[in-house]
Amino acid sequence: MNIIYLAPKEVTINTSHIKCYEQLLLWSIRTWVMGLIRKIETKDTLKQAYGQYKIPEASIALSHFMYCLSFGAKRALDIRCPISGSISPDEITIMNFITSAQRGNTPLAESILNDLCIEKYQMQTKYHAMTFTDIIQKKAKMTLTYLPLTEPQSLEQARGSGYSEGNITAFIPTATSPLADQIVSSIPREQ
Repeated sequence: MNIIYLAPKEVTINTSHIKCYEQLLLWSIRTWVMGLIRKIETKDTLKQAYGQYKIPEASIALSHFMYCLSFGAKRALDIRCPISGSISPDEITIMNFITSAQRGNTPLAESILNDLCIEKYQMQTKYHAMTFTDIIQKKAKMTLTYLPLTEPQSLEQARGSGYSEGNITAFIPTATSPLADQIVSSIPREQ
């Protein structure tokens, strides 16, 4: 079966619509990119964030993933500020790639990665994503969910029933934890 990933053009969900673990991942990606752009070290900040879940080594695997993705990206990726409430189509795509890798959905993961990354860096990027997801799942029991492109329209969707958006079946998160307004205090924690 061939899967062709179509990157979303518009996303209407925001950070209040996603679960704590997805917020942590999104915040981590954004913090890493901000550090790269501003030439500031984020290693300790990310290590502290994942240390809250007793998996500081996950920050290293995520950093390796982000380095590979940044070197191999086919285009400029829209990664927003860590305290932004909106979520970009590229952020959704990256997070759904990591979720696909964690869930063993190899055809979808490879299709998404092919949209994001040139072939030369795909194997390394996938390897580091798998390392990251293994750490968070095996050591902290974190299971990521696919992110929808739109917010729930009905009570059934808000409770977590699945629906299809494009070529990804998404499940609406049932628990949310809003991001804090400051980077230092924005490490999401389970409620």
